[in-house]
This record gives sequence, C-alpha cells and structure tokens, in this order.
Amino acid sequence: IFLLHIIQVYFNKRRLIAEEKIDEFVRKYGYSYDYVFVFKVYVENEINSLNEMQQMYTMKNILDRCQSALIETKCFYSCQRDEIYVKMRIHPSRLKLEADRIDYKLLLDPRNLKDTAKAGYVTKDRNKSVVVWKPINITDEYNVSPYDPYEFIYGKYDTSDQLQHLYTKYPAKLNRVHPFREVDRIRLLLSILEGKIHENPPGCGLDLQSLEINKVVLAHFPLHNYEELVNIEKEMLKVVVNWNDGIQIPLNRIKDYFGERIGLYFVYLQFYTQQLMLPALIGTVVFIVSVIYQSNEGIMNPYFAAYSPVWSMIFMKGWQQRQSA
Repeated sequence: IFLLHIIQVYFNKRRLIAEEKIDEFVRKYGYSYDYVFVFKVYVENEINSLNEMQQMYTMKNILDRCQSALIETKCFYSCQRDEIYVKMRIHPSRLKLEADRIDYKLLLDPRNLKDTAKAGYVTKDRNKSVVVWKPINITDEYNVSPYDPYEFIYGKYDTSDQLQHLYTKYPAKLNRVHPFREVDRIRLLLSILEGKIHENPPGCGLDLQSLEINKVVLAHFPLHNYEELVNIEKEMLKVVVNWNDGIQIPLNRIKDYFGERIGLYFVYLQFYTQQLMLPALIGTVVFIVSVIYQSNEGIMNPYFAAYSPVWSMIFMKGWQQRQSA
C-alpha cells in the first residue's frame, strides 16, 4: 500500500507538470506545440566565425520560411540564455492540405466505411447522375480472419468534404477530435519543413540533417504530451498489478503515441515475455531438483538443454504467425 501511495504521489507530480496554460489555439483545437528547434545564441566575437551554412540559414531566415509555410512558432530563451527554443505547431487545415499533397495514409473508420461501401457513391454532373462506385459488400464467408473485413483498412487522405467521415477520429484535449494522431501531426510537420518552397502549399525547403551537421540548429525533436504519457505509464503499471488478466500492454495507445515502429517493438516484447514463462517454469523445476538431490552434475540439465532448441523453434514459428496477424 505504501508503494502504491508513492507511485500515486509520483503521478500527481507528473500531472502538475503536464498542466499547461491553455491558450486560444488549444481551447479551439485540443492540441498545442508538437516540435522544437534549438538555436545557439552567438556573442559578438563569434559572428565572424560562422560557416557558410550558418550565414545562409540564420534563425530569422528559418522563422520566415516557417511563417510562409503557415507554421506557427513561439520563441523563448533557455535558463542560461545561451540557447533559443522555437516551438512549432500547425493549424488543422494546413495539416489536411499537406496530408492531401503527399497522399498520407490514414486508418478508416470500420463502421462508416462499411455503410458507405454498401450505399455506393453517386454524384451529379450537369443534372445527370454519375455513379462513382457501385455498392460494395465485403464478407468473410469462411471466417479466415479474426478481424472484421472492414477493420484496419487505410486510405489516402483527401480534403473532400464527402470523405471526412470515413477517417478514424482520435480524441484530443477538451473533448476535441481529429483524424490525425500526435505522431501523424509530427510526420506532417516534418514533411512541411522539408517540403520545397515552390510547392502549393509551400514548404520550408529545409534539410534538417544538414542543418544539424553544420550547427545551424543545435537540436530538433518532437515534444512530449505529458498528460498522454502519464496515462500510458499508468496503464503500463497495471501489467505488474493485474496478473490475473495476463501480460496486457496498451499496444494501441503506444502505437498511436510513439508510432508503428515502436508499437511493433512492444508487440514483440509482450509476445517474448509470454513465451518465456514456460522455460522459466521448467528451469525453476530443474534447479529445485538439482538442489534436492544435491547433484553437482545436474541430472536434469541434458533434458533442459534438449528442450531449449525445441522451444526456440516453436518461438520463432509463433512470432512469424503473430507478426503476420
């Protein structure tokens, strides 16, 4: 109980850190800044020693590019006032334009997709009905898949109003919903930063890796949403407490926050931990038998050694099956 109390106090402190001043943007759209650039503050005698890249891409130049690309920025000094942090965020309408431009794939809502597919789509051209697609009905007659036929289908984003209901909506702060997760907003922001200036809508034309190598920016990284991070940590703690439910990790929440690559790692970690339970149990029995019979030779060791490669093969086949699902 005391340990749980300490954990609760810890999370309460983290929640206080997570509380931020809600400005008009957050109140209206439910999210805040997603990315940050770190610039060095140069003293007067250091200006002459700047390389060509640093002279070309000044902080003002980069901020002007961001403004042209409709990226909202906020600048502030570090505690030592030797660095300037530039936080960035993008209006939802600009995110949609960028997602449409690069054909960004989003998860479709299964229920709305099913209803739309069965209804078909008809439009009018010069007072004449034009069938865009006929009614579609996808069925799994032989129950081959454990999933519904309309689940986990992704589609390219389109700004058309008729298609907005097809995209899965994710919750944000203050009961707002958006088709873009935090990881999606960061990816689209990076796409805008690296997009070409002459495109429509224009990008910033920045090579982030080159800017960091040439010390134009000291660092650039996405910002944490501490409220969501604390919620994920709380659910991860339940893995230790709720043993009756097995090893359950909030995989979807991790995927939506950190991205699919990190999510897949946690899927593997969950599967690997579950599969280790049987070898751990057998190993414990082998150890107890060895202690009871006080045998230095380990009479059970050959049997355990023979079991280990068999378990390894079963594990690999099981992971291949789990990965394909």
